[in-house]
Amino acid sequence: MLQEIYQKPFDQQHDILLEEFENWKGNQAQLDDLLVIGFKYSSSLKIKTNKKDEKWGDKHILIVEDTDVNYFLISEVLRNTGVEISRAVNGMEAVEFCKNNNPDLILMDINMPVMDGNTATRAIKSEKKHIPIIAQTAVSDENGQETSLEAGCDDFISKPIDLKTFMATIEKHLFIS
Repeated sequence: MLQEIYQKPFDQQHDILLEEFENWKGNQAQLDDLLVIGFKYSSSLKIKTNKKDEKWGDKHILIVEDTDVNYFLISEVLRNTGVEISRAVNGMEAVEFCKNNNPDLILMDINMPVMDGNTATRAIKSEKKHIPIIAQTAVSDENGQETSLEAGCDDFISKPIDLKTFMATIEKHLFIS
């Protein structure tokens, strides 16, 4: 199915994929597989940013994400930059990680088991105010964004993630002069 879609003109691919996902009748595992296959194809396209790879090589990003597919997609986007990536699967793991490590930036999912992202952000910022934390969540309403910013997040990215906005937001916080 994906091969047929990707043979269409690029501007038509998004609409076709969106229609496929809206009418999805398979199970979650099949959908996850489809997303990963589609993402692998799209990530093979060069994502153009204003960065220079050598600037990213000495950076460390902690991705706090409980969903494997979301973690995979985010890490694949960042992989080509040369940045070091670590993962925590819930807020408690993120807090523990930051006690012994100093990532340059944290990408924080908000809705997670054990400890949510806003609670984890408060705990991390109480000890390490200098680490930028970017909230990433499917809850994109103003209340959700305001709650995350009040918790101490430095920025907010709503899911589904727009790659240009995603990379620009990370660059903004990693390379503040």
